[in-house]
Amino acid sequence: GIKRLEDPSQTPQLLDSWDDMAIMLEDVLGPVSLLSNAHPDAAVREAGEKCISQASALDAEIYQNEILYQRVLSVSASTPAAKRFQTQLIRGFQDSGVALPQDKRERIKAILQQLTDLSQTFSRNLRDNKTRLTFSRAEQKGLSATYLAAQKKDTKGNISLGFSYPEYLPFMSSAEDENARRRYYKAFQSRGGEANLQLLDQITALRKELADINGYPSYAAFITRKNMVGKPEVVLDFLAGVRSVVQEIELKDLAQLAQVKAIHTKTPLANTVMRAWDKDFYSEKLRQQQFQ
Repeated sequence: GIKRLEDPSQTPQLLDSWDDMAIMLEDVLGPVSLLSNAHPDAAVREAGEKCISQASALDAEIYQNEILYQRVLSVSASTPAAKRFQTQLIRGFQDSGVALPQDKRERIKAILQQLTDLSQTFSRNLRDNKTRLTFSRAEQKGLSATYLAAQKKDTKGNISLGFSYPEYLPFMSSAEDENARRRYYKAFQSRGGEANLQLLDQITALRKELADINGYPSYAAFITRKNMVGKPEVVLDFLAGVRSVVQEIELKDLAQLAQVKAIHTKTPLANTVMRAWDKDFYSEKLRQQQFQ
């Protein structure tokens, strides 16, 4: 496919041919990405991750190909859609450092591959965490019989729960014991552990290096320049504007949930504090009050 795109005779049809190739790759990589994250067989997930990693390497090879870059630059786009596609391709080449010296191109290629691999490791640490928490009979109050029947139990009737959503979400919305919810919530939020914090540090450093090589002050400036917003300040202003609008609504919602909690726990409203591990539980209580 790449050799065909490099053929000068294909220049008039280059954008169409490239689009066809991209569709073909996406038809493969979409299902592979899903399998690498969701398949129950670890061997299948591992094979999917290798495929994604190889696709990342291929992507870097394509977008550092100077012949293809010149072909894309020389195309005369005939429609607004074709022009937009051409612009996106040019930016892809620029992001990969096609116009930079060879040593910098090689470093960018290595960084992009490292970022793919680190991202996969980060996701794997979340997905494949085998930690399980034990909850006593008393801590199971409020959980449905159907839910409990599906869980592993020891001889004392304690249940053992991991971090899959079918285990976690029903527990957080139904378990009466606040301490049990707090324990499960904190464990769930920390499931990547120290290893993932270190990965985030590595990813941040690599992104900064990528921006530096391309002559931008930050990764935010590097990545937003090719989007509609153009620069990170526009994003920050937008988020600040959204926050000012939704904050009042959020506080109103939390106050409503606090009222539900005060009644449920027989605690004065003034002394009632909503915690992160309370939200799902009292949202479900409120839903039952409103719609049942």
